[in-house]
Amino acid sequence: MKKITLLIVTVFTILISSLNTNAQDKFRIGQYCFNLRSPLEVEKIQSKVKITHFNRYVDEKYIELGAPIEGVGKDSYKMNESRSSEFTLGYRMFYHPCQFFGFGPEIHWTNYTYRLNNGSTASLGFDSQINPTTIRKEFLKTHALGVGLNTRYHFFHTNSCFLGDSYLVIGGYFDLVYASSYKVKYWKDNGHKAKRKYRNNELFTDYHYGIRAEISFDDIALYTKYRLNRCFKKSTTLPLDSPQMTLGMTLIF
Repeated sequence: MKKITLLIVTVFTILISSLNTNAQDKFRIGQYCFNLRSPLEVEKIQSKVKITHFNRYVDEKYIELGAPIEGVGKDSYKMNESRSSEFTLGYRMFYHPCQFFGFGPEIHWTNYTYRLNNGSTASLGFDSQINPTTIRKEFLKTHALGVGLNTRYHFFHTNSCFLGDSYLVIGGYFDLVYASSYKVKYWKDNGHKAKRKYRNNELFTDYHYGIRAEISFDDIALYTKYRLNRCFKKSTTLPLDSPQMTLGMTLIF
């Protein structure tokens, strides 16, 4: 009889202990904790360790296509904005000492093409034999190799396919002009069309320098550039200058 009573007390004690402990009604697998009590619950355990990873060295290739903006900066010739453009191919690198800031150099090639408005009041005087009133179109072109130094500030990171990484780039550039030309199309006295092209580096400055800013959403960016010096050498023949500000789009690869 004593043995039966001792067995009943032992079983009862074990049952009470199982009701008061969490060891048998909860168990963990990986990041999930399973609760076997009614109702059945599964909860994810949040890790208290935050892991931050970013690339300290980033390099990228880019293409820029922009148009000059009239009315900003010094007096400029009247341009046809729809036919004037700036095209750039470049390569740049960034070093990130922290996740939200980076800086680095770049190299680029740029083609500037400006079209004047039908020579209405803007004949450049390259050839005194051409009557300004007969000019149909005037084009200014320069080709330059340049370098730059940029800083990049990251705003936020998202996995969205529309926004991606968002950041601001601010920097400066220096372009060395290695080729430049002036092309004019005009009417002859007999009514026939004619054109002439001049490669006269004496009228163009040998270098350009300025500042630029870019706001990017992943691989697409909007940029603006402001040239701090003249496109033409200051002279009585060319009292005005080409537009100093450019606005356009950047594609990053």
